[in-house]
Amino acid sequence: MRRVLATVLVAACLMIPTYAGSVGMFAGRVVDAAAENPPGKWIYVKGRGTTLRRVEISQARYEYSDAVPQAVRAPKPADDLREGAVIQVAAEQDSSGEWIAKTILFLRLSKQKLVQSAR
Repeated sequence: MRRVLATVLVAACLMIPTYAGSVGMFAGRVVDAAAENPPGKWIYVKGRGTTLRRVEISQARYEYSDAVPQAVRAPKPADDLREGAVIQVAAEQDSSGEWIAKTILFLRLSKQKLVQSAR
């Protein structure tokens, strides 16, 4: 009986990841969202090439890299999700293929100057 119970428990633990969505991390620039999307719920992130991802952001936690000075950060981090901001997103893909953001890391804000090193 114990062996059967242990086997069922192990099988159940191994099946849990199949019900969870795919987890991914990607970076890119925030681009203009379509007008039909409610503000504060979806953003579009354009990666390298032609990669464009729609990301649901209502439950996201926000962080800033050290490259973003405290003085230029908005009081509400979601306000910094403007067109041109460079972000890194850790998200989970749901069963319909939509990305649900868990964490958004600001690498550079849209109003921040790009600093390049001398060659």
